[in-house]
Amino acid sequence: MPKIRDDYEEVIFEIVRLEIADESMSEQKQDPNPTESIGENEMSALNKFDTDWLKIMSDLQRVFQRLSVAPSANVPVAGSVQASNPSQFNVRLPRINLPQFSGEYTEWLPFYNAFDSLIHNNYTLDDCQKFHYLKFLGGEAARPIESLAITANNYQSAWSILQRRYKNDRLIVYSHVNSILNTPELSKPSTEGLRKLVNDISANLEALKAMQIQVDSWDAFLVPLIISRIDYQSRKELELTLDSSVPKLKDILEFLEKRCVTLQCIQGGSKSSKPESTQIKKDYTKRSSHVVTTRLACRYCDKRHFVNQCGDFLRLSIGDRIKEVKNKNLCLNCLRKNHTTNACRAKGCSICKS
Repeated sequence: MPKIRDDYEEVIFEIVRLEIADESMSEQKQDPNPTESIGENEMSALNKFDTDWLKIMSDLQRVFQRLSVAPSANVPVAGSVQASNPSQFNVRLPRINLPQFSGEYTEWLPFYNAFDSLIHNNYTLDDCQKFHYLKFLGGEAARPIESLAITANNYQSAWSILQRRYKNDRLIVYSHVNSILNTPELSKPSTEGLRKLVNDISANLEALKAMQIQVDSWDAFLVPLIISRIDYQSRKELELTLDSSVPKLKDILEFLEKRCVTLQCIQGGSKSSKPESTQIKKDYTKRSSHVVTTRLACRYCDKRHFVNQCGDFLRLSIGDRIKEVKNKNLCLNCLRKNHTTNACRAKGCSICKS
């Protein structure tokens, strides 16, 4: 649309510029003494200019009219359109947000009510403009009228075609009831899933009420259906609040709304604390690994066993063993560090018992 807007402004500029030039040329041609102001060649050029000017102005007016009625996909700011006077055309139409309609019967009533009040009965819009809005349909809904050109005469036909196809109370009611019956089952606790379930069921029931369907007596049917669709944990929490009386649909929906808030708080808290617990676990694992490695490191060969199990150490003579123990500041009794032999709490030699 910015390209169309630029072309539109350029055409306007050219029309104004040519009109100014034409006024200047007309003044010269109406001079009582033209031979004194312009020559014969110049007069011939002026006559040729008249012919070219009329042709160019005619072409520009046609382009101007096409740009003026070009539809805007975004439908921006307000503008008044008078089809009888092209110079009063505006490119942009009012921005009107309509409910999406793609051909689903459950979408028809919100779309119909909005379009009927905001577009169809809007006296500030002509039929051609109304057809622009009607063309912004999606999916199956667009197909019945996609072959119709956007003209004032075709608008009423297009609007009638859509109403004949979709203004069917029986199919609309069936679609809303089937939507409730086909509510998907939730496999795990989810704020988004529970909230969508509540919103969808509430929206379908409100649509049925608007069609004068008595849904207030459906509690005994709807409550078991909804309970069967929620996740196990939420069902368990709900059962703890029920007694032997038949619950009302209003109470079930209120419980699910509160459940959504609870899950949102829990999920939000767990997300913020999860990195910290993960880091603690990593640090603990790292420290534990270090302790095990340190405890199993042989003081003589640095391999993963104790000194008293080291083959290299045991192959030394007794004198060399004592020398190595003293050099490494080990206890002569237990062969460990950080204490003297006198302070050693270990038992004596397992062989000689001394």
